[in-house]
Formats: sequence, C-alpha cells, structure tokens
Amino acid sequence: MNAQIRQLVQKVWSFCDVLRDDGITYQDYISELSWLLFLCISERSGGSTTNRIPSGFRWSDLVKEPDSNKLDFYQRQLTQLALADDPLTSSIFSTASTSIRHPSVLAKLVELISSIDWQSLGQQALGDVYEGLLERNATEQRSGAGQYFTPRFLVDLIVRVVDPQPAEVVQDPAAGTGGFLVAAARHASAMAGEATLAESSPTGSPKYVGIELVQSAHRLCLMNLFLHEVRADLRLADALTSTGAELPPADVVLSNPPFGSKRGAGIIARPDLSHATSNKQLAFLQHIYRALKHGGRAAVIVPDGVLFDEGVGRDIRREMMSLCDRLVVLRLPSGIFYAQGVKTNVLFFRRIPDGQKPDTGVWVYDARSGVNARASDGKLNELLGEFQELYRSAEFGDNQQDTSRSDRYRHFSEAEVIAHAHRLDLGVQDEQSAMTESKDVDPAVILQNLRATLVKVTELTDEFATLFTDGGPDAT
Repeated sequence: MNAQIRQLVQKVWSFCDVLRDDGITYQDYISELSWLLFLCISERSGGSTTNRIPSGFRWSDLVKEPDSNKLDFYQRQLTQLALADDPLTSSIFSTASTSIRHPSVLAKLVELISSIDWQSLGQQALGDVYEGLLERNATEQRSGAGQYFTPRFLVDLIVRVVDPQPAEVVQDPAAGTGGFLVAAARHASAMAGEATLAESSPTGSPKYVGIELVQSAHRLCLMNLFLHEVRADLRLADALTSTGAELPPADVVLSNPPFGSKRGAGIIARPDLSHATSNKQLAFLQHIYRALKHGGRAAVIVPDGVLFDEGVGRDIRREMMSLCDRLVVLRLPSGIFYAQGVKTNVLFFRRIPDGQKPDTGVWVYDARSGVNARASDGKLNELLGEFQELYRSAEFGDNQQDTSRSDRYRHFSEAEVIAHAHRLDLGVQDEQSAMTESKDVDPAVILQNLRATLVKVTELTDEFATLFTDGGPDAT
C-alpha cells in the first residue's frame, strides 16, 4: 500500500468520528460506508455500473435532498435497493438498515464522501482503499472483526507460494471479506492481463468461488470484490452443509476457516465427509482436501490443535496424508490474529495426481520461536521471505533434502510421522523455552496463550457434552 492510499485510508477512517458521536460502532460504520461508497462509485464510474442503481435512488438523488430530509430519504433508499433487479445491488443492500439517527450526521458524511475525487483514483486504488478500511476495522475490533480479515501480508505470501494460475478455479469456503479471492485474482491477472479478472474457467464455471456464512461479512466481501472488479460466485451459506458439497471441484483452495466448535446443532455430519466432528476447523480441513481436483493445491490456516489433536483429529490427518502430499507446515508467531488469541499455522498440501506416486513426508518451517508478530515485524518479514524461497526450491519427496540453509526448516519422513501418531508438530521448539529465550516477550503473548487454553477447554467441553446429547455409550 503506497503513501497516497495510506493517507486516503486514514482520511476516510477519520470520517468515523462523525458517526461515533452518534453512537455508531466501527462495524456499523463499515456497513454504512460500504452502502454509501457503492452508491457514489457506481454513479461516478459511469457506463453500465450506473444502471445498477434504480433511477430516483442514486447517489445524486441523495446528495440533492435537503439536509433535513436526507435521513428519511436514505432509509427509503436502502429499502428500495434491497429490491433492485441487479443481483449485486440487492445482495449488498439485503436487510440494510441504517444506524444513523440524526439527519445532520448523514448530511456531514455525504459531504465528506463527496469531497473525494474517487474517479481519479482508478479501480485498483479504490479496492486498495477499501481493503485498508477493512484492515483498520479488524485492528480496532479486536473482540471479533479480526476473524473475517486475514492480514494482507500473510494473504499475499500464501498466494505467492500456492501460485494460482489464470485458468484455475480458486475456492475459499470461509471467504470472510474476500482477501484470498481478491489476491488470487490479482496474482493471476499479473500474469495474463486484466481481462483475467472477468473471465470464467475453461469449463464456463466462475473461476473465483466463495462461501460466507455471516451476512455482514458477506456484504463486505461483495463490496471488496466489486471494487477490485473480481467476478465471483459468492454464496451466503454454510460450507459445512450440502452447499459446500455442491461446489465445483477446485484447482486451488485458500482459506482461513473459523476456529472453535459448532454450537447448538452439535456434530457436523456432512455425508461426503468421512469423519463427523463438532470441531469446525477439522470439518473445514476435510472439506478442503476433498474439494481439490487431483493435482490441486491448498493452503489453510489452522490453530495448533489441528496438528496434534487425538481421536478424530488424528484420523483426519491420516486421511489427509493418504489423499495429499507435499505437506508443509508454516508455524506462525502469536499476535497475527487479534480476535482468537490462538497460535496458528499454515498447512500447504497437494491432492495426489491420478496415477502418480506421492511425494511423502512433512516439511516444517518455524517462524514462531523467539518472534513476536507485533514487536518484530522486520524479523517476521525476513523469516517469511526465507520460507518462500525454501518452499520454491524444495525437492519434494527427497528425504535427504538439504535443510542446512536454515535451522528453522526441517524435513520428517512419512515413517517418522506415522511413528508419532500422525502428529504434525514434530521437532518444534518447546513454547515455554522459546518465550524464555526471547529478549522481547510481549505480555499480550501471555494473554493470548491463556485465551488459547480457554478455547481448547471449551472445545473439549463441547465434545464431551455431545457424547450425552447425541446418545453416547454412557448417555443413560
């Protein structure tokens, strides 16, 4: 993000001061801003985009309304736009309801948005500004918004490593605000020209496919895709239901699924998944490796427990290794994600091509020991750059691979993994030792460790309770 974009993000974010005085939260602010920006940009872009908005309810109509009547008009406008014939418009404004209470507040916000020459920015810059706002929202809303936003530097690294190609179908079953889909489209377009963003796959299916369960995040994702000119099949649904099973096979899956356990409905039992579980990240992991075409690649962000959980967790890892190869574990430092406070990893793998001997074993790169994501960004960037270089140069399947280039990079044979009950946290430095050795121990890391423990206890409690609610062996 260049200096001009950063300054504009800061300027637009400062508009929130107007709304905060009206009792509006950051999350509501992003929704209000998305609706107003969509109206403004659709009209000022001209051409067919103007026709997305029904005549009489466009940005210019809102602007010319007297300040005293703006709020009443805006409320009617939101209702009408939810009924628009254009599918994108109706989806973005579905169930829209303003949180603004005073006409003067809306009038000021419209004035501030109108003061920016959006048309001169260009479409790419518009998308970058919006993503900058989503990132600001995630950092401000540490209690929850971070679950829908994966930091841009991590998204970009994952996309560079997986390297989605122009003709490939890319899927994200937990799309959030669309970071992976946008980055994949941008990566592909850099190789094949901007037309790539608007084309379909060779089979005629959309190249970019996503599912998002939460309507507010789905709306933000639609807006993000719109501003980046990415045409995608984005569904408002739960990927762990039949909707996920119906998605077309993917060449690439990139995702940061929600952490925690399924509440209320309990066990996730999608017929096409081999292992029923209430653990959402384990269910998503099954969906991801089964969604891949033979030869397809995936990268998924998972908490530490996925690497070593016993029972169904071990069964799922064993199945994954029977269907997939080129398995790489990138261990991330604490502090990257604000909401969960959970230690995370990125799993990279490939669905074994038909008739091809699998490249066995597991590669582990430790970017965690002695690293604090908040206090040591320079060190983290250095390590992630090293990881990318090592990944690209890896001779997959060679158990004698030379790992002397980095003491953070290790290879383990398939036999070693099997001998350790298919655990994928092999050779990792003890967490407490790593914290003791680090000269820069952030108290926030300690708090995150405690939160991670609490999340794990909650998951185990839910699993235990399910034994009784679902008629387990000792239910009576």
